[in-house]
Amino acid sequence: MTLGYSGRGTAFGMAMESTYGTAVSRTDWMEAVSESLKRSVQRPFRPNLVSAAGAGGMQEEVFLAADDYGGGLECEAVYNAVCFGHMLYAAFGAVATTGAGPYAHTATLGTTLPSATIETLRGDGTAEVGEGMKCSTFELSMSPEDIVRVRTEWVGETSGGRESQGSPTYTSSAAPMLYSQAGVFAWNSVNYAKVTSLSWKLDNKLERRRYLGSAFTTEPDFGGWREGIITLGLHWDQDTFVAGMTAGTSSDGTITLTGAGNNSLALTGYNCIVDDASDPISGPGVVTQTVRLRCRGDSTNKGMQAVLNNDVAGGSYDW
Repeated sequence: MTLGYSGRGTAFGMAMESTYGTAVSRTDWMEAVSESLKRSVQRPFRPNLVSAAGAGGMQEEVFLAADDYGGGLECEAVYNAVCFGHMLYAAFGAVATTGAGPYAHTATLGTTLPSATIETLRGDGTAEVGEGMKCSTFELSMSPEDIVRVRTEWVGETSGGRESQGSPTYTSSAAPMLYSQAGVFAWNSVNYAKVTSLSWKLDNKLERRRYLGSAFTTEPDFGGWREGIITLGLHWDQDTFVAGMTAGTSSDGTITLTGAGNNSLALTGYNCIVDDASDPISGPGVVTQTVRLRCRGDSTNKGMQAVLNNDVAGGSYDW
């Protein structure tokens, strides 16, 4: 008996498009942790009040209302894998590289977002190519005893359907970001060394834009204010976050991961205010505090910034 396809071998390849929705060849590949990208074709019932004789009182006729593609991609955060550069560029919209080796790749919030072609290798089965893919959310998630995870959500135009897989080439000697490489989290001149979890998330608030003449969306755009949220879990040993929440204190929140050699990732949330600080007690043990910080932009700093340092020159985002 032939066994069903399994998830082994799941990966994705990316390339940035020069024209929205026009697929380009995938040259950069990365191993995936999970994926939930899918094509969704909506065919609701027609609104007329007649159905075929003998239909038993049920509607019969449908019409094509929308044809969408999108979903989630999760992978490991890696200092020197080119797809991580693609993802930062796709999420932030503006990147710049300085230095002559080592290199500093800085991602800031641009006024527009690029689109990508993403090919997903679905385990050891088939592949699917998504066109016009724009990054709706980007999250770096850190927790003890784990590799740092990159979790993204994508809004796409369409896919080319299921097809045979290609032969990807992955970054050799890729260096993963580890929770043990994280430094202290700093906010309002206080260093918090006992952070138990951290989520650093950018929500671009993308929405599809329907128009006459196509079942596909035209290029998705910002549907609201972009939002930067930092969520911390930490051992409660002081009340500075509670005091800051009460006072409305604003300060930059920063953390840096430092790998071997020239590898590092510096994350900054600008002008952070404390939305919530919760530290309930339910027993005699260690109390864990959960803190939610909201990033804010100003005329100088644009809310969030990521600086990746490595030995990869690359192009505008191939690092």
